[in-house]
This record gives sequence, C-alpha cells and structure tokens, in this order.
Amino acid sequence: MLSGEGQHHLASAAVAVCKGIECLLEVLCLEHMLFIVASTLVTASAVSMCGQVGWIGLLIPHASRMLVGSNNRYVVPLSLSLGASFMILIDTLSRSISIIELPLSILTAIIGAPAFISLLNKTRSNLQ
Repeated sequence: MLSGEGQHHLASAAVAVCKGIECLLEVLCLEHMLFIVASTLVTASAVSMCGQVGWIGLLIPHASRMLVGSNNRYVVPLSLSLGASFMILIDTLSRSISIIELPLSILTAIIGAPAFISLLNKTRSNLQ
C-alpha cells in the first residue's frame, strides 16, 4: 500500500496525464475540424469552377463497364469516348432546346439521375 504522500503524488500524476490527454484530444479535434473545413472549401471551389456535371463521372464509367466488362484496357477508352459524346449531346441539347441556353448541370441531372437509378437497379438485380 502507498502512504498518504505516495497516494498524493500518484493522484497528481494521474491528473496531469488526464489533462495531457484532454489537450491532445483538443488538438486532434482541432486538426480534424481544419481538415474537414479545408476539404469542404476545395470541393466547393472545384464545383463552382466546373459546375455540377458529376453525373458524367458516375454514369459513364459504369455504363461502359456494363458494355465491355471489367477489363480496364477497354473500359477507360470507352469511358472517355462515351463521356465526350455525352457532353457534346448535352451541350447541343442545352443550346437548341429553348431560346436561352440551359445550364449543362440541369440537363445532366435530368438525364443522369434516371439513368443512374436504372444502372443501380440492374446492378442490384445482378447481385441477387
């Protein structure tokens, strides 16, 4: 058993360790929050510069993989070709559908969302 003075030193050391761990957790939490804020800003700036044409990156590779299989030797060139063709088609539609030019993100969302849902349904049925 520890004497009264030994217990006091042990208790003060435990308090010091707990305070050190709390400080470490606060620093980690601060670094974590800074990372989240920085990644949010980078993502927001990329979307504001490029627009919301993210459906192309989701839809086209999956569609090309369904067409030619999982061999990347064929998937990558087909994805590039299909993506470029799809964007040309969307740009032509956005310029010719109405008097004003519609934003590309609206048309890609209108066409891309149902197509992506159908791809998910086909993938889900293949898994079962």
